[in-house]
Amino acid sequence: MSSWKGDIKYCRSCYDHLAGYVGVKITDQLVDLHYLIRRDEKDFELTDRGAQFLKENGIDVSELRKKKRSFSRGCIDGSEKEPHLAGSVGAAFLEWMFRKGWIERSRNSRVIHLTALGKQEIAEVWKLQF
Repeated sequence: MSSWKGDIKYCRSCYDHLAGYVGVKITDQLVDLHYLIRRDEKDFELTDRGAQFLKENGIDVSELRKKKRSFSRGCIDGSEKEPHLAGSVGAAFLEWMFRKGWIERSRNSRVIHLTALGKQEIAEVWKLQF
């Protein structure tokens, strides 16, 4: 395993959502699976399929829509120069990954580590290899 996989460019938090190489690749896969539609560089639209996925995983989309913030926007990743998912959906998604035990925070850093379980589940659920 390359040492860059522990780097802040590989996987990190960006405020309260997932960023870096991993965040961009997962966002791209959510678009490919039609959970999100890319409206433009700054905004994503959650599809009915995406809302169903969130509901099945214990995330209340109606509550996310009530928050006084953007719902599902793109945030241009500083290292990847591509958007990762932000807004209330991006924040809920990051917290869901923590609850599932797929990712862990680093102490005193925004670096996020994928767990062995996370790598396995992400490969099964989204067909991504990290």
